[in-house]
Amino acid sequence: LRQAVKTGSLWWDQQHGLRYASLGSGELLFDLELLERLRFAGIPIAQACLIDRCYRSPSANTRRALREFADWQRCATQRLRHEAVEVLVFGSLKDYFRAADKDGPAVGCHLLVHCDAYWPGAFEDCERLATQALAPGGLLARLSDREEDEKTSLKGGAFFRQFHGDADELAASGAPRLQSLEEALDAGSRPFLVS
Repeated sequence: LRQAVKTGSLWWDQQHGLRYASLGSGELLFDLELLERLRFAGIPIAQACLIDRCYRSPSANTRRALREFADWQRCATQRLRHEAVEVLVFGSLKDYFRAADKDGPAVGCHLLVHCDAYWPGAFEDCERLATQALAPGGLLARLSDREEDEKTSLKGGAFFRQFHGDADELAASGAPRLQSLEEALDAGSRPFLVS
């Protein structure tokens, strides 16, 4: 990414910023550090999509981490006089997949990072999300040393199967569930939008 900034070969709108998504975000320390490194390299951030099963029914610590992450993004953008970062939080791969559809709120991701979260079928799930979510020229970065699933490739009908990482989720219908920060921080909440 630094090289793209240096050479002017950006695949994102530098004025509005990079659209970032993190799969397996957890309590967000890695994401916070990575986004700060990107800002230090001169890359403004427009959107951060955070995807993790623990956001389905976040614990008190997870809710606190999400709140502090959102507060940090607000402070960082104000300090640098950048536009505010839109933070979208998803508790399932399916919800993010839907939100990344052509008219969805998470369309056009420039950098999708698969953190250390692992489950059987993770490689295929990650490819499916990248195919749906990434803007032309977008970058998928996997930060896992597991190679078991790398022999798997997308097969016909892959886009119609349930995500492996959502296997235990109850069937839900309709559009992704986005809520206000206040609603999401209440006990038993689902994915939400922080603006």
